[in-house]
Amino acid sequence: MSNNKAMRILKFIICLTLLATAVPVTAQDTTITVVADGFIHYHIFDPSGPFNINVLEIDVSNPDNKIGAGLANDVMAHGFERTSSLSKRKSESGNIVVGAINGDFYGIADPQNPYGYLSSSMIMKNEFVFGREFHRSLFGVVEGDQPVIDVLDFNGVVAVNDDASFTFNRFNAQRVGDSMVLFNRFFGSSTLTNEYGTEVRLQPIDEITVNTPVQFRVDEVEINVGDMEIDQDIYILSGHGTASEFLETNIEEDDTITITMGTLPDRGRLSALVGGGPRLLTDGTRPDNYTGVEHFGSNFIETRHPRTAVGFNADSTIVYFVTVDGRQPGLSAGMSLYELADFMISFGISDAVNLDGGGSTTMVVHNHPVNSPSDPGGERSVANALLAISTIQLESPARPLLSEPGDQAVDQPDTVILSWNPVEDAVHYSVEVSLDDDFGSDLVYEETIFMDTLTVLTGIEGLTDYYWRVQAHNAVGISEQSDVFSFTTGFPPVPALEGPDHGNTDVPVSPLFEWEEIDVAAQYRIQIAYGRSFSEALMVHDTTVAAPSLEYEGELDYDETHFWRVRAINEFGRSDWSEVFGFRTTTPTSVDQEERIPESYKLKPNYPNPFNPNTTIAFALPERDHIIIEIYTVNGEKIGTMVDDHFEAGIHTVEWNAAGFASGVYYCTMHTRSGFTSTEKMVLIR
Repeated sequence: MSNNKAMRILKFIICLTLLATAVPVTAQDTTITVVADGFIHYHIFDPSGPFNINVLEIDVSNPDNKIGAGLANDVMAHGFERTSSLSKRKSESGNIVVGAINGDFYGIADPQNPYGYLSSSMIMKNEFVFGREFHRSLFGVVEGDQPVIDVLDFNGVVAVNDDASFTFNRFNAQRVGDSMVLFNRFFGSSTLTNEYGTEVRLQPIDEITVNTPVQFRVDEVEINVGDMEIDQDIYILSGHGTASEFLETNIEEDDTITITMGTLPDRGRLSALVGGGPRLLTDGTRPDNYTGVEHFGSNFIETRHPRTAVGFNADSTIVYFVTVDGRQPGLSAGMSLYELADFMISFGISDAVNLDGGGSTTMVVHNHPVNSPSDPGGERSVANALLAISTIQLESPARPLLSEPGDQAVDQPDTVILSWNPVEDAVHYSVEVSLDDDFGSDLVYEETIFMDTLTVLTGIEGLTDYYWRVQAHNAVGISEQSDVFSFTTGFPPVPALEGPDHGNTDVPVSPLFEWEEIDVAAQYRIQIAYGRSFSEALMVHDTTVAAPSLEYEGELDYDETHFWRVRAINEFGRSDWSEVFGFRTTTPTSVDQEERIPESYKLKPNYPNPFNPNTTIAFALPERDHIIIEIYTVNGEKIGTMVDDHFEAGIHTVEWNAAGFASGVYYCTMHTRSGFTSTEKMVLIR
């Protein structure tokens, strides 16, 4: 069985299982994709919100799968970084970042300020990046695979022999009065301290771990100098006031001292830690009220916002990354914290904590965002991220072999399925389709395909030659380009319309429609409508004919704007619709008008529209009535009355000359004494 087929079967089995278990009952549209061994991505769209939700499930019982943390640019106060960029930069053989989400709240207004860079403590690869007392919930990982959520404050202890010790609570933070701070390379190139204190340069002797005593050798002690340089793998103790006195009194060059960099409470050897808050779930339940919890206000909690969260199941074997998009009408409204917590419970999540959300909300799978960030510019740069990592070894993928359609295939339909053979260890494929074989300026399709070996090509032209090729990608590298295959479509090209001409204002009510004859076309479909949308409500005529013309046997409405279009069809498919032509039928004679009394009131769309500066407004009356027609600006200001009089039953017109008015949108409103009201939008373009 091929890898690709096995993957499809696995997806199907997962779908069946989830229908009976974990997928929320509100989900209307769920896509499930296995993105790596032990990693499953769920995309859920629930129209009731609407909610656009992404969940990445990570099986940390698999020894190859880990949860880690990533710091923007690997140093604080050196700008922020997009989650997708951080993911890509950290991904390599043996440390493949399968997925990532944005992490902690951060100092978004000042990316160069180390003191406000992160809100809560952070640990990356067993080392503290930042530490403080903040009394908010954080998500951490013990020994690489045991997830924990707790309110964890930084707690450090310096011990000199067995005689003296000093407890401190700041790591890579600002040194204040009587305080001690421990610095490492994640802070920057120097401590940025003033000269009023003592600083000690330390060389680690033991491996750096958390909540475990680590021995250091003292390389240098500086008193009343400040701003000590921070080299790679060097730690610096910096003290002011009583902390400075402790260092000056108890530590000399070449001493060996012990420092414990830990948390309160002690949660063991944490390999990763990222802050957030508040805690959403504990043992499968949520509190009745979040307001005031961990200092979060009601607006943050109750208002629907984009959200990011992380949690795990009851036995701590599955970690879940969750994002909910928001602030995008029609796609996703966002969630309150109560809605977010309830959704996570429905997904089988036992313990969870909220992370930074809003415009920061991002989920990345294989270095590509899979959600829809709410910022106008797309994905926002952030300070740190949680990473879902596979530790397997990879090599660059092999060159893909193209499959269908075969090279130089002819008579291809209007929807072409491009397929290729799966490449071992490939994560995604880049597909290019062009009108020339050098893939230059005539590129018509460029797409990234995840975890699949086919793509559906639509919107192509009839009787046209196309060229296509594929490359395979993974965290290690990119394959060579595949061979270039070509194919020729067999369906008809788009026909050109001939008459009635676009803009004609004197077309008979039983016109002859004509268009270009296409040799390979078996038939043509023609549509005639009152509007350019060709919706069912506006459709006048929709039929299929064999010849490149249609003699309209009925009668269109007099003095009415109509639109028409045509497409060509044969056994291989159909062309796109032609361009749309618009015309207006002739004004009726008195005899015609007597014979064609309208069945209902109607204010017809003005013609032309857009216009400059004259346009005609038509209205239909089934009986004699008093009519008022007024023109309004887009702000609701009335700028004129076109009609205020009695009219007999029939179709009538009035012309508006908009000379002297500015370009823009205007509204024409018709009122009748009998109670009929209607409004049409008009666009004036100078």
